[in-house]
Amino acid sequence: MKTALTVLLFGAIIGYGAGQNFQCYSCSSTLTASSDCKNAVQNISTVACTSGSSCFSEVVKAGGFQTKIERGCKANCVTDDSCMNGLGTGICRICCNQDKCNTVTPGGAGTAGVSAALLLASSFFTILGAL
Repeated sequence: MKTALTVLLFGAIIGYGAGQNFQCYSCSSTLTASSDCKNAVQNISTVACTSGSSCFSEVVKAGGFQTKIERGCKANCVTDDSCMNGLGTGICRICCNQDKCNTVTPGGAGTAGVSAALLLASSFFTILGAL
């Protein structure tokens, strides 16, 4: 009897924890200098993330420049770092499974991409000028 009660209680606790929702920050915007979605996450709204889903932060880059950021809840979230390629173009995504854990902006600092793009352009024009 004690064993059955223990198993039942343990199952109820596990089942209760598995069904818990957690909150994720939620926003979507093109990146500007004053974007709360990028810089002041504590100022944006939250959404309930259900069991089996994850909070995520996602950045879209084009030519090393961050062009869009999105935060929210996603089923079957997969972390991605394709924006860190040589062209600086693609999507970077971070997935996490805790309350309001999607505060990090993936894909490195925006100024690093700008600096790399400027250095590349400068080198290109220097080579063209030498020809």
